[in-house]
Amino acid sequence: GGWAQTILSGSLYREYGLVPGPDYEYNLVMHLAVLASDATLMPPSITYSLYRKRDQVLMAQFTAARKIATNTPDMYQHPCDPAIRQLVHQVVYAITPILKPQDYPDADGYYFVHTPIGKRTPTDNIASETMMLYHWFSPTFLFDRPDGTSPGKTTSRAFGRYGFGCTGDSKGIDIGVGPALPLSQADRISPVPVLEVKFRLVKPLADAAAGQPKEVAYKSGYSFGQYPAGYWSLSAVRRGNPGAFGVTLQQSGPINGGTYSNAIVYEQYLNDRKIAEGTMEITAAYSLCPKIIPATVTLSEAGAPNRPTAATICTGQTVQLNASNGQDDQNYSWLLDGKLIPNQTKPVLVIDQPGQYQVQVKQTNVCDTYKSNALTIVSKGEAKTAVIQGDSLLCPTRPLSLSVSLRPATYQWFRDGQPLLGATAMQLPVSGPGRYTVRTNDDNGCWVLSAPVTVRAGSEVTVQMDSIPPICLTGSRPVLLRASPGGGKFVGPGVTAGQFDPQRAGLGRHLIGYQPVGSGGCLLGASQRIAEVRPDPPIHLPHRLETGPGVAVILPGTIGAAYTYSWSPPRFLDSPDRGSPTATPTESLTYRLQVTDPSGCTSTDTLRLDVVRKVYIPTVFTPNADGTNDTWELPGITEFPQAVVELYNRWGQAVFASEPGYPRAFDGHVQGELLPIGVYAYRIKLQADRPILEGTLLLAR
Repeated sequence: GGWAQTILSGSLYREYGLVPGPDYEYNLVMHLAVLASDATLMPPSITYSLYRKRDQVLMAQFTAARKIATNTPDMYQHPCDPAIRQLVHQVVYAITPILKPQDYPDADGYYFVHTPIGKRTPTDNIASETMMLYHWFSPTFLFDRPDGTSPGKTTSRAFGRYGFGCTGDSKGIDIGVGPALPLSQADRISPVPVLEVKFRLVKPLADAAAGQPKEVAYKSGYSFGQYPAGYWSLSAVRRGNPGAFGVTLQQSGPINGGTYSNAIVYEQYLNDRKIAEGTMEITAAYSLCPKIIPATVTLSEAGAPNRPTAATICTGQTVQLNASNGQDDQNYSWLLDGKLIPNQTKPVLVIDQPGQYQVQVKQTNVCDTYKSNALTIVSKGEAKTAVIQGDSLLCPTRPLSLSVSLRPATYQWFRDGQPLLGATAMQLPVSGPGRYTVRTNDDNGCWVLSAPVTVRAGSEVTVQMDSIPPICLTGSRPVLLRASPGGGKFVGPGVTAGQFDPQRAGLGRHLIGYQPVGSGGCLLGASQRIAEVRPDPPIHLPHRLETGPGVAVILPGTIGAAYTYSWSPPRFLDSPDRGSPTATPTESLTYRLQVTDPSGCTSTDTLRLDVVRKVYIPTVFTPNADGTNDTWELPGITEFPQAVVELYNRWGQAVFASEPGYPRAFDGHVQGELLPIGVYAYRIKLQADRPILEGTLLLAR
């Protein structure tokens, strides 16, 4: 036999035989959905193994031959993308053994598993390749007669489907169905039995070697019932005839395409007691829905979609909304102020009243719906007044234009009451002095003449204003401003009586301007300058540092490479002109640091360096003969001539004890042998009146 690669779904259940057979005939059916091209690769036969659940004792084995249940394959078509199709054959392995109650009395019940049948279709969430199905029954399932006919004819039929889903669609996927119970004759029994079928998600099975069902392994990012953006859940709904159920797989969050396997166990109950259960495995293939092609709403004259018009409605006037985008498979509905307009389903809508209009578009084989932005149609009312904007001074070498902000509208400009030829735009280049007006046909369709603006001619004056160098804020004084021609006025932040005061202006870049007297406003040259007030260098030294006698310590003063530094006094410092020099003091003292930026702005701060008589204990050293950190140096211990250093291994055994004063630093060797890598405990007794120092030391390589 072959080895199918694309088992899409499957279930194992007891079928209720429509043709009468012997009593206690157990019609066990495995129903598989297999890609049509793989149907003949399924095993010609499989073996069912029946185990007692209590102790996994093998009770019997049965052979089932393969049967392809459909002469022609079924067509599975994606609901939101008709281009996605699958041809699927239904493959069945069925047996009909006689299982008498006296042979299967154990209250814990019995279960069927089977030999391998092939590989499930590759999915995004399941790592295991092989598929295993499972069916359990209780002794009650063999002899009860809830259908009122012959013994042992109870059924548990339910099988899963291969389903398609649309990404973002909240409807879920219909994946399971079946007449779970033959309830049509249940009312013949007295009292009438309470028959139920329940469904729940479980982990799929990969195999059942030696009768032990084994669950699948999941791929990274997935687990039972979970995927990266949410989880799956089930809902079961009774349909149609008594006993018919449908099962829907629902996703709680977005799935951006992909194929996923899940397993469902169906449980059959009689009078609140479970009498049978089985598994079905289903595959759900999600595909991104094609996006709807949006419709752009335009406004035109009624009956003339190519002649745009203003969004106004006058008494007795109609306008037309146009939404067609050339898609024959789209359906339209129109809304006015958020409410559906009845019987308006075409891409064109002729209207005669104001309001907010929207079109809603649906498209065949597309999941989403498009709703346009609201287009507001206003009623024609009072005319809107146009206001001319622009300078009123015309300079010889500087262009001047006037404009109006009213839109949409049509325009006609006038100078001294006469229309200007071709001046019909919102903006007008001014060619000479005069009295200018504009007549607008506003969006209400009304002509309005604006208030006049008088444009006068001005003379040009060449202005030169001296630049202002950057200024440091601290200690700064007012700067005298200079410009020509003289006699004008300086304006800007911090400017008083021709001087710029950095203290008043504050930090930042300030625009300072110069206005000559009698210039008429037509200024040439530099009539504006930037005055930059810079902050002091941002120096922040710690208030105090501590070190031992002769123990080096770095003074942290560096704030950037562009600054210069000066430490005083220079005592004990290796480089007083570095931002962070190294100090090796033998006595306490206070350092002062001055920092200067490239503009000459300075800041000062102080740091107290206290020399404290103490021992500094490193927690790691590497005796590997590389010349670095090869011995366990204890800076400051020379201040304690009676100090004794001891080391212990992890079992509390002493491995090293120094002579008084620790005259030779520990090099990791004991009796000529290098200690193993590891963590050692240390005890350091400095002197009788001091507490013992304890901790751990890592000996590394």
